[in-house]
Amino acid sequence: MWKRQWIRWVAVPICIGLVGLIAALWIRWWGEPIEPPIAAPSPRYGGVYRHALDREPGTLDPALVTSTYGALVVQQIFDGLVQFDAELNVVSSIARTWDASADGLLWTFYLREDVTFHNGRKVVADDFVYSFTRIMDPKIGSAVQSIFARVKGANAFLTGQAKEIEGFKALDDHTLQIVLSQPYAPLIRLLGTPGLKVVPKEEVEREGTPFARSPVGTGAFRFVAWKPGGEITLEANEVYFETRPYLDQIVFRIFPGADLETIFAEFESQQLEATKVPVDQRDQLLKDPRYKHISLPIFQTLFLWMDYRQGPLSDRRVRRAINLAIDRAYCVNILRKGRFDEAHSMIPPGMFAYNPDLPKNTYDVAKARELLVEAGYPAGQGLPTLELWRSGVSPASAKDHLAIKNFLAAIGIDVALRTAPTWEAYSNEVLGKRPGSLFRYDWYPSIPDPDEVLYALFHSQSKFNRGGYYNQKVDRLLEQARDEVADAKRVGLYQEAEKLIMEDVPTINLVHYKYERLFHPYIEGLSVNSLGEHYIPMKTIWINADPYGFPKMAKTE
Repeated sequence: MWKRQWIRWVAVPICIGLVGLIAALWIRWWGEPIEPPIAAPSPRYGGVYRHALDREPGTLDPALVTSTYGALVVQQIFDGLVQFDAELNVVSSIARTWDASADGLLWTFYLREDVTFHNGRKVVADDFVYSFTRIMDPKIGSAVQSIFARVKGANAFLTGQAKEIEGFKALDDHTLQIVLSQPYAPLIRLLGTPGLKVVPKEEVEREGTPFARSPVGTGAFRFVAWKPGGEITLEANEVYFETRPYLDQIVFRIFPGADLETIFAEFESQQLEATKVPVDQRDQLLKDPRYKHISLPIFQTLFLWMDYRQGPLSDRRVRRAINLAIDRAYCVNILRKGRFDEAHSMIPPGMFAYNPDLPKNTYDVAKARELLVEAGYPAGQGLPTLELWRSGVSPASAKDHLAIKNFLAAIGIDVALRTAPTWEAYSNEVLGKRPGSLFRYDWYPSIPDPDEVLYALFHSQSKFNRGGYYNQKVDRLLEQARDEVADAKRVGLYQEAEKLIMEDVPTINLVHYKYERLFHPYIEGLSVNSLGEHYIPMKTIWINADPYGFPKMAKTE
């Protein structure tokens, strides 16, 4: 008995102690110390975020904004019924929830009761009725008017037969209904775009400074000032219905006409918090430990319209020859240092209905020459000089266009490079106004839906169809896709339409862009999605200043 007790009460504890001592000595002399986990820093309130705008916005009125520069600012000042999260899901904003009828014709939105405009007034359902009706007013000239074309009574309002739109209804202060005359599958996503924000009637119609220059919204940041050619200043909305944003201010610094090197120099001197990456320094900067680097594909495509309404471009063989003569790999890997991806489709990778099985655009000079012979232009003989247009004086676009000129010269096609001085001049006086020419074009879809690519660019009645493309079967497929509420069926319709479009070759698809930026290491809370920079919610950004020698900012509640 005593032996068992001795083993239990003496020997066992001694053995355990010896094992522990040996383990401790091993760690002390030969092992690695176990570091306690480093806790993630907590968000801090305070600080100013300075962001560069390559161009000055034309307006900050949501109904009128058309540039990505204006849209980025508008997204911070205003809210809509819904918004997108980082994965591009449609989530609640001012509408806390919503439902739709089985046939897709009746949409009901239940609004939050704690949302106020920056002037202090509560938001009610009638504010959305006013905002949406204003978008449809022909006198306003809103670029997003077509979104509500299928709302019941829209046509009667547009033609002056009705003073109100029957399909916009405020059932009470916090219940909004949208009634459609036909199903419109993209509607719920479109309601999250910059153009469909709620605005206060009393501020829009106030005499004095135009609303477009002194906007009032509900967003996480309030408008403070706009110094033309200088900067746009916003400040935190202390009573924002989600929660006060972390930043005290956002300053959008305007660099009209400035090259990227100028903006990067401001970033290096800590006068900006973010910058695009200069192509010539890309390899070194992406490895630079001083900066954070964010890169992801976005739903933006660079392409050339071929306006084939007259001249040799009306022959599909000539368009195919041009398409085959351009070496996209050179444009991506040499001119752009691998920054972007070759474009072989109009629906970008990652978007709903993207078709990875579409035939790739090949670089085939021999086949291009054969097609010109078939079209009656051997070695380019008989072809007039083709004009290739762009806007502005971007060095990157200049390199692209010179390369394209040289590629086409190799098959006997002479190209004259043309430049419009501003985007406004390009859009109003060049695009769609010179049949038989080629036009540089960037397309940013405003929602993660192929309707915003294929219908917007290639339906014969779309105002964004700047090349004059028309294919009756494509029109019919795109209209059917808008009517179809089942996503699986929509995929088939869009992929069939895209295949037909690619066979017609109305465009030369060059690259799918990537969002690529450098940030100072003290910037936290960034949320970037595939819709690109103008959808960044700056309400999530905060400045982690302590580790980098900046003044400590106390957290306030």
